Amino acid sequence: MTTTTIDPNPNHVKVDVTRSKTNSRRVGVMSITKAENAQLGLLLKYIYTNDEVYNSLPADVLQFPESLNKLASRYS
Repeated sequence: MTTTTIDPNPNHVKVDVTRSKTNSRRVGVMSITKAENAQLGLLLKYIYTNDEVYNSLPADVLQFPESLNKLASRYS
């Protein structure tokens, strides 16, 4: 597994590009501040923990529910 880290500005979140054995890429968000990342996490947690909001998401918005579960577990 190869990992490349880019840190263009200390106020921004690092970008990690990881290649696994299957050569798939996982790319982090570039040029997003830590405060913006925290805000996105809070919004994600709110959507995921509020059943009324979560159940009202249209199918074109919630295309990958398993991925949303993985992301939400990082912020809970």
